[in-house]
Amino acid sequence: MPDAPSLPERLNGPPGRHGQAPHAKAAWICDINGVLVDSSRLIRDAFASTAAHYGCSITEERFRAVKGLGLCEAYQVLDPGGDHVARRDYHLRFLRERLDEVRAYPYVHERLRFARSIGIGIGAATSYGETAEAFLVHTGLYPLIDHLVTADELHRPKPHPDVILMAMRLFEIDPHRPDAGQVLFVGDTPVDVQAGRAAGVATIGVSYGLSELWEIRAAEPDAIINSFDEMSQFMARGPARRSDHTVRSR
Repeated sequence: MPDAPSLPERLNGPPGRHGQAPHAKAAWICDINGVLVDSSRLIRDAFASTAAHYGCSITEERFRAVKGLGLCEAYQVLDPGGDHVARRDYHLRFLRERLDEVRAYPYVHERLRFARSIGIGIGAATSYGETAEAFLVHTGLYPLIDHLVTADELHRPKPHPDVILMAMRLFEIDPHRPDAGQVLFVGDTPVDVQAGRAAGVATIGVSYGLSELWEIRAAEPDAIINSFDEMSQFMARGPARRSDHTVRSR
């Protein structure tokens, strides 16, 4: 019996015409913060500043519990008795005032550009809808995103799979069709991995975002990358075995 296809083999759909995927049979759906955009330090600073302003505590353990959640949900956890809308608004003002600090991670432009050139659709799905478009525009990534879906447009943020399922619908991919296996979701938190798994797509965890490598490993994504440059393995046409995908420490 032939070997089961490796994850890159499953995700390598045929290239479409004029650089577009035919109904996006292959698609990368990416979280923005911590995957495409290097905003991890800024986000940590925004939580710390907001907590200090409102006199609530935010330990590393508590921060770990809210990574990947929408801001209102996060502040409901961090400060249950407080006005989570006011805390969200303060947090957002902090981010907007320091927008110039945000950069795209190395190789993101190059890998997204090449992926689109061979017919892979590029989607972005995030719980941080209030700043997602601004971050993408500021970093020059916005023209490389075919579809942007934020939790603001839906009723349930990650770990619910709604933002991923909506992106798939925009690519005309039915989650129940066989070609749903050509979709991957790339995230930097356990919440992202849970959402991708709930959506029934392949999950890629990154070790360079908001989460430590051990957190990503514990979430058990299908693969882990340590740089966006490693997304090239999911565009390779040659055979590869699942066992070839090693996870390297930082």
